[in-house]
Amino acid sequence: MKKTLNILLFCILFFPYAALAQQTKIKLQIKVDNPSTEKLKIYLLEFGDKDQLKIIDSASANSKGIYKFKVPFQQPKKLRVIMKASYSADQITNAKEDYMDFYLEEKNINIRTQSNLAQANIIAGDINKTYRVYDKQVIGILDKTKEPLKLKYETLAKENKLVGSYLDSLLADMEAYTSLEDSLTLNFVQSHPNSVVSLDIISSNLAHSNKNYINKKMLSSLDENLKSSPKGQRVKAKLYNEELHNIGSIAPDFQQNDINGNPVRLSDFKGKYVLIDFWASWCGPCRKENPNVLEAYNLYKNQNFTVLGVSLDNPGKKSDWLKAIETDRLPWTNVSDLKGWENDVAKLYGVRAIPHNVLVDPHGKIIAINLKGKNLNDFLKNLF
Repeated sequence: MKKTLNILLFCILFFPYAALAQQTKIKLQIKVDNPSTEKLKIYLLEFGDKDQLKIIDSASANSKGIYKFKVPFQQPKKLRVIMKASYSADQITNAKEDYMDFYLEEKNINIRTQSNLAQANIIAGDINKTYRVYDKQVIGILDKTKEPLKLKYETLAKENKLVGSYLDSLLADMEAYTSLEDSLTLNFVQSHPNSVVSLDIISSNLAHSNKNYINKKMLSSLDENLKSSPKGQRVKAKLYNEELHNIGSIAPDFQQNDINGNPVRLSDFKGKYVLIDFWASWCGPCRKENPNVLEAYNLYKNQNFTVLGVSLDNPGKKSDWLKAIETDRLPWTNVSDLKGWENDVAKLYGVRAIPHNVLVDPHGKIIAINLKGKNLNDFLKNLF
């Protein structure tokens, strides 16, 4: 009996440490052939919820110019390395240059570059080979397409020409870019249905509720094992709950100031059908959608229907907000706290992309979400 107890005590005390000792660790080595004279560190970051970055390790170069990491491995996940001098955590996580994204997988990883991580080569496993294909066939093409579009926007903004035919031309280019993005992404995912890279693409895309249709097509093309994985199940639940999670429930009441600084509550409109319209003066697709909303408003304003605009304009940009209301001829009540994406009402309603809207009935119940273009007019036509 004593011998048995001793064995049990040995197991309890020893095996937890043995399990920790046996945890798989992946060796990550980064070689910089021509390092800067400035003393640089390489920071290792992981992607969290909503692709937010968190520093998990850092290393300095040894005498041979090699940065070494040992990274605990449980399952494949996307990481980023950034080469910087010593900066604050915010400056590192928000860095827009000299970084490289890759996947931690069950194989040692070697990265080599002359000086810049953005031009580095990687030797790793199949997941990283697939990710490099995505980087070249999707991200690379989109980056080249985005650059002239960004330049066009900046030029028009500088010359105060974000109106009329100039704005129409820019919006058409933006729509073409979005179509290209959707096409390239869908083709990639359908060509790589067994890769965790494809599942991660869909997961990241969930931030854009206006892409639910394309997200569903991508998810349906994935291998059954990938869809039934814990992450696959989370992505599916989030995707299919996104459109419906508040329909049928009572719309949360809120209060924000209108263009004159007067407080306005959603409950002030009780007894009416109210379209809560989330938009911003800087949002091209929102400005393009405004004529559709205006048409619906004019058709049904005498049938107990109105619109309540909630703007996600940024701090210090009230003049832009007011100018957009005037330019787009929006006659309904408009409110904002001028906090951009931190707008309290947008956060209350879980808004992660605009344009976005919520239709509330006279009893305060949500009856539809994200009605746009022809869908908005068709829904209201059936309603009235």
